[in-house]
Amino acid sequence: MIDSILPEDVDAAPQEFNYLEKLFLFCITWSCGGALIEKDREVFNSFLSGTAQTMLPHNLYENVYDIKTQKLDLWSSRVKEYIPPVDDRYASILVPTMDTTRYAWLLMQV
Repeated sequence: MIDSILPEDVDAAPQEFNYLEKLFLFCITWSCGGALIEKDREVFNSFLSGTAQTMLPHNLYENVYDIKTQKLDLWSSRVKEYIPPVDDRYASILVPTMDTTRYAWLLMQV
């Protein structure tokens, strides 16, 4: 996951410890903890938060690492507004949610 997120240009990659740690924790959250069920995600999140040296948000699963700003942003801020399909076919309706946004982004990184 880290290889897919880091830019090829070394100068554009995060250099400071707290930015690298946030990137690492985001990647480990989704590479090792992405398949966990909700109850186990809470335990895994607590473990990662307890081992981190930088200040982290309440829940790592609700945040995405933005390589441009080098910050953790909420997935919910990336959910696009729902626009109904023009053809009005029921099968073509996809309402964007935090989960569809999150998993589409993660799949595009692979």
